[in-house]
Amino acid sequence: MSVVRSAVIVLAAAALAATQAQADLVQLKDGRFVEGVPLRLDGQTLVVKYTNGEVKVPLSMVETYFIEGQAPPVPDTEEAIAKTALGLVPWKGKWVKPAERDKAMKAEIATKRAEVEEAKKHSEWRNRYKFSSKYFSFESTLPTTVNEQYSQLLDSFFEAFKKDWNLGPPPKDFESKLKVCFYPTYEDFQRIGGAPGALAYYRFVAPRELNFFNARTDQRQTESVMFHEATHYLEDYHSYPFNSPHCMGEGMAEYYGASTWDPKTRTLKTGLIQEGRLAEVKSDIDKGRFYSLKEYLDADSRDYEDYYWGWSFWHFMMSTPAYQKKFKTFFVELARGKNVDRKPTGQGALTAVSNDEFVKVFKDRMGVKDLALLEKEWHEYVKNLDVPTVRGYEAAGKRAFGEGRVKFLAPRLLKTAVDMGSKDPETLVTYSQCLRMKGEFDEALTLVDKAITIDPLDADLWASRGYLLQAKGDSDGYKQMLALAKEINPGGDYVDIAGIAAKFGGGGDGN
Repeated sequence: MSVVRSAVIVLAAAALAATQAQADLVQLKDGRFVEGVPLRLDGQTLVVKYTNGEVKVPLSMVETYFIEGQAPPVPDTEEAIAKTALGLVPWKGKWVKPAERDKAMKAEIATKRAEVEEAKKHSEWRNRYKFSSKYFSFESTLPTTVNEQYSQLLDSFFEAFKKDWNLGPPPKDFESKLKVCFYPTYEDFQRIGGAPGALAYYRFVAPRELNFFNARTDQRQTESVMFHEATHYLEDYHSYPFNSPHCMGEGMAEYYGASTWDPKTRTLKTGLIQEGRLAEVKSDIDKGRFYSLKEYLDADSRDYEDYYWGWSFWHFMMSTPAYQKKFKTFFVELARGKNVDRKPTGQGALTAVSNDEFVKVFKDRMGVKDLALLEKEWHEYVKNLDVPTVRGYEAAGKRAFGEGRVKFLAPRLLKTAVDMGSKDPETLVTYSQCLRMKGEFDEALTLVDKAITIDPLDADLWASRGYLLQAKGDSDGYKQMLALAKEINPGGDYVDIAGIAAKFGGGGDGN
């Protein structure tokens, strides 16, 4: 199973071949359909009867369903009794005549089928959509509605960054419009995009391009990663041919990665709390560990702390009126200012600064003589930031796992999220993978089962359950779970990430 689970298809493959003889169907509130698989009502649970097992879906997740020869039950309320007496049935929050409901249901199914057929035409990369927005050129196998949303998002992000940093025309060596590639799943992103282990990437040499995948179960993650990588491009656009130190680039990318996009109003907010990174910072503080300003202002290092402590430093600088203008001046001057000793890197036209020069320019432009005093103020600022919510620990833990920090940091963050009552299936199953690598199979299985109750039609969760059974020596159970996963989502690409990691030692980290 991938770190970020592959998308569950909206309509089961069997739906496209369903006949009138088997007309059972269920539509979930998140828009997913399953048709052509027998259904059975069991109290407040809808049982989907696959060949390799029964999947129990709570009615609270169901928008509507139809079992041939059986009418859906009507809620037992005074209003329901009165409406039923008038011959009405519920449909999308309204009471309508049965014929009206059936007509609307058929129309919705027809629309979904058409969407699936259209998506199928463009699901292969060779048949991908190609289109342009104001600032970008896109290639994608995502549905047109998603393509439109992301293209608007990136254009708005470009406008916000342009305003913050006074961007002009693109540098001489840059394309007029950057190519952006969108993939529907993590597996497609790795297979076609060619970046194993990454969640996204910006190719910073010609021909430049951005590559992303769409995480169906965590839209916020998709946007955060997108903003992060787009910041690398725009930082390059702003500073080229200067190559910013790792600490500056990643701190800035995480600062803008916390942005949020409202598709209804088409507005973007920047400078927000990056909860996942805050959770990592707080985790360090809980252990009495503070990242020093000297460690951060090291132009030669590529520390992991540059991401999360770097985010906190950028947030501190950009949110403190006494420092914001000076800090922005420092960033601009580092790349473009006079009296800055930049040296060729040996990589084309790129230049960089030494560590001593980096610190000297920082102190000069910021007007700082004593870094220790600024460091103390930064640390006090961070300590007073709000404690992250469960969402923050979920994001931080999943990110740490995806980056291979699976011995200490990821388990610690994920356990905190679980202890706080996380109901995110991906968080639960990712923590279960950490436990599995430690040989704690029973507790891992409990977490996967909990995740399945939250999203019972996520095929990857059943595959994860199968891998755990295999690890416990239950070969038959493993085979059944994988077969069930493939029934739920025949197009899934099931990879045993935890098993691979355990085989090669589980990775490592120092946190």
